[in-house]
Amino acid sequence: MQQHGLTPAAAEDVMGRLERSGAVLTLSGTVLLRPGEVAEALALVLPGSPASTLQQLERVQLELSEVEAKAARIARRAAWRQRSFVWAGFAAQGMLWTLLCRLTYYELSWDVMEPVCFFVGGAQAMLCYAYFMATRRDFSWEAALERHVGQWEKQQLATAGIDLQRFSWLRREAQRLRELLAAQEAAQAAAAVAASETEHGGQIDEAAGGEGKKEA
Repeated sequence: MQQHGLTPAAAEDVMGRLERSGAVLTLSGTVLLRPGEVAEALALVLPGSPASTLQQLERVQLELSEVEAKAARIARRAAWRQRSFVWAGFAAQGMLWTLLCRLTYYELSWDVMEPVCFFVGGAQAMLCYAYFMATRRDFSWEAALERHVGQWEKQQLATAGIDLQRFSWLRREAQRLRELLAAQEAAQAAAAVAASETEHGGQIDEAAGGEGKKEA
């Protein structure tokens, strides 16, 4: 550009105008002089057409919507089951403390209940260790709840005939087809714009050539 008397700033301005007009396309530092042909080639490289891709997407979304509806119902039941276990555990702890309090202050005495409370606490510690032996994980109420409800939810999904691997594949495939459809539509639009600009440019050249012949 400097050989033609243009400064770097002016050269960047010219390139920007050419890119915005669609006359050239810059890709990774390479200037492509025929972006319309690039768009057409991209449309040919992309598998299928927007119509066929849309049909595939509709089929996948139809199957996915059916599976998601079943999974949503099971998820709502799992959430209700989780809340039920939380409140049931709270009620059980409240009943235990109420019983110990009544036995300590009304029925018996602290001298009698002290070893009882010790063994109750020791039994809870043994239950926590039994959980560790079964799962090889430290006990926590959250982990125990998630484990129980998660296993129940998986069983319900299997009972409903939902394949988790197929479910995950349907989600990925729907996303892939949506992205492919958007790319195909963009390529078609770019090819149509480039074709119209090429046709318009050819008409201008023909008109200019006709005027030159008349002047000659």
